[in-house]
Amino acid sequence: MVTVQHHHVSPQRLHQDANHAAWLEDNRRNSNGENATDIFGKAMVHGVSRVWKGYWQRLHCRKASTLSRYQKWYILYMLSRVL
Repeated sequence: MVTVQHHHVSPQRLHQDANHAAWLEDNRRNSNGENATDIFGKAMVHGVSRVWKGYWQRLHCRKASTLSRYQKWYILYMLSRVL
C-alpha cells in the first residue's frame, strides 16, 4: 500500500503516518484533482497546526546553541515579521 522509502519512522509520529496511509487507502479511487481540491480546501480553513509548525525546519529538534548565526538571524527576522 505505501510505496515510498522511509529513512526513519519516529514513534512520536507513527499515528500520523498511520492516518496518512489510511487516507491514501480511502481516497485511492478519487482523481488527483479531487484529492488536491479536498486537501487545499481543508488547509485554507484550518489554522496553523501546533503539532506540525516548524517541523520541516526541524526547529523542535535543535537547541539555540546549535544554530548558526545565520539561522538565528533568520528566525528572529521571521518572528519580527509575524509580530
